[in-house]
Amino acid sequence: MRNKRLIFAMCYISYTLTYVARLNLTMAASPLKKEGMLSSAQIGVLGSVFFAVYPVGRLINGALSEHFPARNMIAGGLLLGALANIFFGFLPPFTALTVLWGVNAYAQSMLWSSVLKTVGAVYGESNAQRMSAYMVTSVASGNIAGIIIAMLLIRSFGVSAAFILPGVLLVISATAAFFIIGNPDKFNVCASSGVRTLKNKNVRFMLIPAVFHGVIKDNISLWMAVYVADEFGINIEKFAFYLLLIPIAGLAGRFLYPPLYKLLQYNENFVSLVGFSLCAFLSLLLIFAAITPFAAIIYLSGIYISVSLINTSVLSVFPMQFYSNGMSGTISGLMDFSTYLGAGIGSVIYGGMIGTFGYKSMFISWLCISVISVLTLMYYKYKITN
Repeated sequence: MRNKRLIFAMCYISYTLTYVARLNLTMAASPLKKEGMLSSAQIGVLGSVFFAVYPVGRLINGALSEHFPARNMIAGGLLLGALANIFFGFLPPFTALTVLWGVNAYAQSMLWSSVLKTVGAVYGESNAQRMSAYMVTSVASGNIAGIIIAMLLIRSFGVSAAFILPGVLLVISATAAFFIIGNPDKFNVCASSGVRTLKNKNVRFMLIPAVFHGVIKDNISLWMAVYVADEFGINIEKFAFYLLLIPIAGLAGRFLYPPLYKLLQYNENFVSLVGFSLCAFLSLLLIFAAITPFAAIIYLSGIYISVSLINTSVLSVFPMQFYSNGMSGTISGLMDFSTYLGAGIGSVIYGGMIGTFGYKSMFISWLCISVISVLTLMYYKYKITN
């Protein structure tokens, strides 16, 4: 039992640290711009590179995780990300920074599928879904840790330290992960194919809520501050708590998941139904209710909590159904890729939509997406029980 807990803790810490080595750029963007090291356009390019490379990497590394031991993928990803961050910290020319941030994105995409495989190997198929629901809280923990650590490093030691120190932490974590995780999945190194995965009708069906919740999830954090500023004349970014508001809401959703999952008899689709239903209800309030700045923040945070529940079901718990078939890593990568695809679609559409029709048009789209997803999941439940 001690070894199980130690391996779980090692995977948890490792994945948490990837966000410390990801959000450092977000927190360093303003000082880098003020000091004339990077322009707004260049910072935007770096962000775009990360979010273009990462989902593709998840798709590739999800499949590769079925062929290689989990500890090799986890330690290798941590070490590659460490090198990218350390060299980034020396602030070479922009072309090199772009390459390094792309390498960092690909490195971080190597971990999650192998983390899930490790959970399955250590806890067994019967407990894998339940434990993966706890493991995914590392995402929200990493967001909070990443913001706080980067802020402290930049204030105390300068911008470079925000990249170099996380890189050093990743090196330490990579070394510890290699030896602590060991080979718990040695009997489950499989050679599943993407074609085999897509032939599974349950997987194809789950792509719909994966894409749809992605449309909502990443666009809340993108538009919340702008919405409050435009609608109420308040610059919410001046309040320190705003930097942590979205990750705290995400953390609440992640920690709410295990008890809700248990209450709903360990059925992840029921949890997703609850999540999409809450999204629909809160979207209705944003469309029709009398809105104050405080109410808007509460409703949007509630939506983020709801999509965090869905995210846990789709990206973590659902793929673990397929662990014994050697497809959990591939399916996790496919679901993550679909989620980022949805986020990208939303980002492209909402800019023009808001400019032409206002913010309520975005909330109406969230309502429609949520209702369609609820109906889809109810149909899915009907099909598998009849």
